[in-house]
Amino acid sequence: MFFQDNRRAPADFIQFWLRKGAHVIIYGALGLSLAAALGGTGSGGRRRWMLAGVIVALVAALDEWHQTFVPGRTGRAVDVLVDLAGFVVLAFLSG
Repeated sequence: MFFQDNRRAPADFIQFWLRKGAHVIIYGALGLSLAAALGGTGSGGRRRWMLAGVIVALVAALDEWHQTFVPGRTGRAVDVLVDLAGFVVLAFLSG
């Protein structure tokens, strides 16, 4: 696990959190954009947020699946959860 390995440089720790933070912001923005776009289609309130969340989850899962084909990269389910957390956090902050 990342926290148990004391041999990693401080820069690796910072880079890890910067990457995860970027995912939270990017997928959160994607979700907000989708929810706004779905609002224009007549989908109301809770339904548009749920649909936006499903689309964000699908995009995140496909991104992780794609990474399994890239040399040196891995696809992990926990990264999909990080991406979804970004959507949930920004959805609650937006009102």
